[in-house]
Amino acid sequence: HEGRLAEHPIAPPRPWGDEFAGVDLEDEAQAIDALHAAFERAVAEDPDYALAWAGISNAYNSLNFYGFDPAIAVDKADAAIRRAVDLDSELAEVQAALGLREAFSGWNWSAGEEALTRALERSPGLTLALCWSGFVFANTGRFEEAVQANRRAVEQDPLSSYALTALGWSLIQAGEFDRAILGLEEARELAPDYLFTYWVLGGAYAAAGRHEE
Repeated sequence: HEGRLAEHPIAPPRPWGDEFAGVDLEDEAQAIDALHAAFERAVAEDPDYALAWAGISNAYNSLNFYGFDPAIAVDKADAAIRRAVDLDSELAEVQAALGLREAFSGWNWSAGEEALTRALERSPGLTLALCWSGFVFANTGRFEEAVQANRRAVEQDPLSSYALTALGWSLIQAGEFDRAILGLEEARELAPDYLFTYWVLGGAYAAAGRHEE
């Protein structure tokens, strides 16, 4: 379909969902950095806290997309997710973090999908794992599966602007531009200052030939 955004893979800009709605990109990066610091304090107090190690990995993977030194980010993310997996590989959130790392920093789509599948086997309603699975499907040309995964994410959390935006992006990839616009406008109403929604919405209007909007 013309107007697709899939030429450049999109990684989730917020690894914790809607915590940072209403901030611009620079402030959002600072917020991720602050949350990363909180996770670091958590593992300093409890070095065996697997969820915190997964959060550290997510933070470095996200900061990588905000201009943080990628050489440092990748190494730190790898070390953190290895620690999380060593501590508790059965946790859905740990498998989801592993999937994020493999797919969106390592660009290993198959390994990322496998980890995200394991996450959803453990917790079928884990919204972020559904969203990230949708991104993996879309980036590997499986657009209908992407729509299905992101629709499930919205069903789990209908007030999540992140999930609604992810669904809108997958609908664009599937060529369903008008439906994408409807959902993205809803996401914009929920979080009027979330730039990711505007970026995807602009792509939807362009793909639909509605350039002035």
